[in-house]
Amino acid sequence: MVTDYDFSQILSGSKEGDVDSLAQLWKWFNPMLVKYLAVVAPTLADDISQDVWISVSRSVKGFEGTSNSFRNYLLTVAKNKVTDYRRAGIRGSRLISRIETQVHTISNDSLEIDRIGDGELIQVLQRFLPPALAEVVFMRYLIGMSVDEVAVVIGRSPENVRVISHRGLSRLRELYGARVPGVVAMVGEPQ
Repeated sequence: MVTDYDFSQILSGSKEGDVDSLAQLWKWFNPMLVKYLAVVAPTLADDISQDVWISVSRSVKGFEGTSNSFRNYLLTVAKNKVTDYRRAGIRGSRLISRIETQVHTISNDSLEIDRIGDGELIQVLQRFLPPALAEVVFMRYLIGMSVDEVAVVIGRSPENVRVISHRGLSRLRELYGARVPGVVAMVGEPQ
């Protein structure tokens, strides 16, 4: 876990152009970013991740805040990049065919949701939830963001985030019955 003191030191170095400090921000935040992008834009996650970090490296000088606000900032940049890619119609056929060959079939019978790993959970979110529901469930339950933080990132009201989160979890309960509480037990309660 990143302490605010460590974060402020590394952020300060990043603002001054220290490559090692920027690399440390990448080490701390990129795993979460890639998982988020795997949920909202699986075929373009790597490309968008690179674009996000290029944008962040150019704009970090103007950033002020804590590690949590940086995480929210990073996810907002990512969400905007996803929108940009979709608007531009960038869905290269080689990327789509590569993903289609890698998609694993997850059957309801073989899936034990209480022992599921992050990678498998991301696949479940991609396959069984619409993108808007998957995005909110990911932010709330895998990252542990508050309702207000998610609302800021996705540009919706906190009440709407609660509804979307409830719908996503309800859909998972329909698919997996009583095994869904294992997801919450595995990733922890949202804050």
